[in-house]
Amino acid sequence: MGSEYEDLGEASYGFFKTFLKETAEGVKKFFMKNKVGFLPEGMDYSDFQKLKTKMVFKQLKFLIGKQDTLSIILLGLYIQGLDNKIKSKIADESRQRIYNKYGTKGVSILSLSTTGFIEEYIKWLSDYNIKNNPSQQELIDLYERCLNDWREITIFVQNVMQTQTIMDRMIGKMNIGKEVFFLFASKGAIMKVEEAIKTRFDEESLKEYGYEYSTDKLNNNSEERVWIFQKINKFC
Repeated sequence: MGSEYEDLGEASYGFFKTFLKETAEGVKKFFMKNKVGFLPEGMDYSDFQKLKTKMVFKQLKFLIGKQDTLSIILLGLYIQGLDNKIKSKIADESRQRIYNKYGTKGVSILSLSTTGFIEEYIKWLSDYNIKNNPSQQELIDLYERCLNDWREITIFVQNVMQTQTIMDRMIGKMNIGKEVFFLFASKGAIMKVEEAIKTRFDEESLKEYGYEYSTDKLNNNSEERVWIFQKINKFC
């Protein structure tokens, strides 16, 4: 009889420990969802905490300080590391919820993550900071203005695009004075962008427009690329 009570006590204690653990995790997840607005399937509190320790996130926080959008940046970093099909699924399911909580800036961060550009965007901000030495408020303005204007400062080049169309879109951004714009391409479309730049611009003609550009891989993949055009010595 005594052993039965002992067994029952051990079982109850084990259940209680599991209950406390699951409850604690549930509370953490509840507060995280309340703070962020939503959680992608598969993401838990420990993922959220680990992302806070990433150097690229620390770098952004150092540059712009405490901003509401840092929470969605963490989600963006998580989403960026997922398989492309899962990225698209999460983006489709979450866009409206993100917009409801964060507005245009939140949706732009979602686009940064699904494009695979979020870490390169932070790197670009850091490079801008080193090169131009703006005040923190100027850098925050740059960060937020680019997010708010994201749809207007991006060109996604498709393989079916003609070289002339790509050139026209680039020149169109320059003619209306966009202080920064980004071209994205993958696989065969990369050659089309390179051809368009080589055909229309050399270093001197680009300077006549008042622009300079840099280019880099996305997702550490030579088949995905971004080109960043920005005005020379101008604050974005």
